[in-house]
Amino acid sequence: MGREILLDSWVKVSGSCEITCDLVGDEAQFRFVGDGSSELELIMTEAALEKFVPICADALRGMHGEQQAEQSGESAQ
Repeated sequence: MGREILLDSWVKVSGSCEITCDLVGDEAQFRFVGDGSSELELIMTEAALEKFVPICADALRGMHGEQQAEQSGESAQ
């Protein structure tokens, strides 16, 4: 069985992080640039990106739902 991931790590990305993407052959190469010299590159195949995008969309919908619930709670006070 081949390796599915080549590195075990974590990062935290904030809204001020610069994010760019280049298409190189059959891969999407994302670059996340933070303060100073911090930088992360994430390279995804089309199949991986097709799996990742719906997960991101679900997370964003969940965050928006939480924000709306918090705002509704603040409005009621």
